[in-house]
Order: sequence, then C-alpha cells, then structure tokens
Amino acid sequence: ADGMGHGENAKRISSMVLSLIKSMFEVGLDNRLIIESVNKLLIPAGLDNFTTLDACVVDLDVGVCTFIKLGSSVSVIKHKNTAELISCESLPIGIVQNIKPTVIKKPIFAGDIIFLASDGVVDSFAGVESYKSFVNDAKIFNLQKFVDDVIYDSNSQNLKHPDDMTIIGINLLKS
Repeated sequence: ADGMGHGENAKRISSMVLSLIKSMFEVGLDNRLIIESVNKLLIPAGLDNFTTLDACVVDLDVGVCTFIKLGSSVSVIKHKNTAELISCESLPIGIVQNIKPTVIKKPIFAGDIIFLASDGVVDSFAGVESYKSFVNDAKIFNLQKFVDDVIYDSNSQNLKHPDDMTIIGINLLKS
C-alpha cells in the first residue's frame, strides 16, 4: 500500500490499509469483499485518504500468482530469459464507491523473481520499459542486496521530487 503524497499522513493511511487487508486475508475473506470493505471505510474520510494497493498472492501448489492491483505501479516477473510487465488499469482505493481492482493471474516457475515496486522506484527510471529492461538485464545473486541497491540508486535520482520508495522481491526457489 502506498498512501497519497509522502510523510506521516501517507504512512498512516498506507499502514492502516495494509493492516486491514492483511487481517481480512488471514481470516479467509474473499478478495472482492476485502477490497470493497476497505474502500467503503476510506471513502467517507475524503480525497486525501486514498492509497494504492499492490498485492501478489502466490500459489506454489499450482504454480500461479495472482496480482491484485489498485492504482499501483507496474510489477515485473523476471523469468529465466525474459521479464514480464504486470500493469494496473484501476484507480486507487478510497476514491470511488464501486471500485474494480485489476486482477491478473500468471504462471510462475522455480527461478522466477517477482518484483512489486512503488511509483517512487519505477518513476526514477526513464520509463516503464527502462525499469523492465533494468530488471530483465540484472544478474541477481543476492536478492536483498539487489533491492537495497535499487532503493539507494532510485533515491539518488529522485532528489528533485522525493517520493516514498518500496520494492519487494519474491524469489521462487526449487524445494
């Protein structure tokens, strides 16, 4: 979750949304019901309280990941020889009554790496294709070091327009 703007209010909203969604997922509620419920809680609070949502539910038993995106930046699946963009076509949560998330299911394989990144990270590149190419061309030996370096490099390029920066990498290893 990435709250509008930056600073304490954005942090408060995104933390609240993330906590609510996580709690509802843990009790086994349906994705649609979760999104609609959290959206209805945010709408009366006003336009300053919207947030993006970027979720990825990985089902290792069937080898499929489901992206649930609301106003979020692109995600990338880095396969062995290619990178695949997952784009968002929906508004952030907390803006309109009848919210419709972008839900995309993709096959995954051992060795794939899934990246979820906030707009602060993606916007530090020349464009979405530049970000995709960067991920595709990266030789990743240590995923934690890689995401730390991406944040460091993105931060140094975003000095004129600071934004919150988050990147999550999910490495699918063979068992």
